[in-house]
Amino acid sequence: MSTRNLAIPTCEPNEMIAEIRNRLSVILQREDYARWLSPEPGPCDLMKPAELMTMWPIGRGVDNVKSVGPEIINPVGLDPQRH
Repeated sequence: MSTRNLAIPTCEPNEMIAEIRNRLSVILQREDYARWLSPEPGPCDLMKPAELMTMWPIGRGVDNVKSVGPEIINPVGLDPQRH
């Protein structure tokens, strides 16, 4: 039986994500895909925070593995008592 491994590289968060997390998954630009997957040793300079992002509040359904479908990331109003 073969074993498969998976890793999700992370880096320091950008300014926006730093408000809620202490790390950010590396997000590659399309033009960097080939270089990332090439045999080139250590393309570490690609492991930097993405800046082109948008953030909006979503419901708690995203934390439940039973929740499925694109609606779990629909924007919701903020609860002023929680902030």
